[in-house]
Amino acid sequence: MGVSIDEARPALTAFLAGAVTAAHAEITDAVALPGGTLHENWRLTVEFDGGTMPGRQVLVLRTNRPVSLEISLSRRQEFLVMKAARDVGVSVPEPLWAADADGPLGREFFVMRWLSGAAAPEEVIPRVANAGIGVRLAERLGAELGALQRIRPDGGVLPFLAPPTADRAQTLIAQTRAYLDTLPAPHPAIEWGLRWLERHKPPPDDTVLVHGDFRTGNYLADADGLVAILDWELA
Repeated sequence: MGVSIDEARPALTAFLAGAVTAAHAEITDAVALPGGTLHENWRLTVEFDGGTMPGRQVLVLRTNRPVSLEISLSRRQEFLVMKAARDVGVSVPEPLWAADADGPLGREFFVMRWLSGAAAPEEVIPRVANAGIGVRLAERLGAELGALQRIRPDGGVLPFLAPPTADRAQTLIAQTRAYLDTLPAPHPAIEWGLRWLERHKPPPDDTVLVHGDFRTGNYLADADGLVAILDWELA
C-alpha cells in the first residue's frame, strides 16, 4: 500500500513543487485529520517559492487506507467527480492535483484546498443549533443536491461510473437483498424495509449523478452554514 507521508516527504515535496512550477517547496506541517474509515486525509502546510501558488498554502491530501469497498471509486476517479461537481456550481473543496500509484506515495492520492469548518456530527449539530441556522443549512443542502443533478451520464461524462439502469431504485433493492443473502445472520428489519421500499419506490426517471453518501458527517459547516460537500468516493 505504498509508503507513509513521512517516508514520502521528499518525493511528495518535489511533486507539489512541480505541480505549481515553484522553484522550491517545503512541507512545514503534516497533520492526520480525524475520521475517514476508508481513506487517510492529511492537512499539509506548504511554503512555495514562486510558481502559480506562491507563499504559504494549506492543502488536504486524500489517499487510500489498506481497507476499501468494492463499490468505492479510486482517488483519481473521486478527484474527477469533484471537478465535475465544482464545474456545475456544487460547493466542494477545490480539487488541485492527482497522482497514480506510480507517484510519490506508491498509491493513488489527490490534493485539494483546505477549508475550515466542522464535519463530525457531534460538532456540526450543536453548532447549527446554537447559531440558529438549521433551516438555512437545510435549504443549502437541498440546493447542492439540485445543482448536482445537472450532471447527466451522456456525452462521455465520467465514463468510469456505473452505467444507468432502467429502474435504478429496483436495482439498488435487488443489490441490497443479494448482499444480505451472503450474511450468516438474518436481518428481518432490513428485509421488511426493503419490501416497503419496493412497494413504494418512485417510477423510473432521468438518471443523474448522486453523491452516494450525502449525510451529516460528509459536509463541512461553520457558524454561517454550509462550507462544502466532502467524501465523494461512493458517487
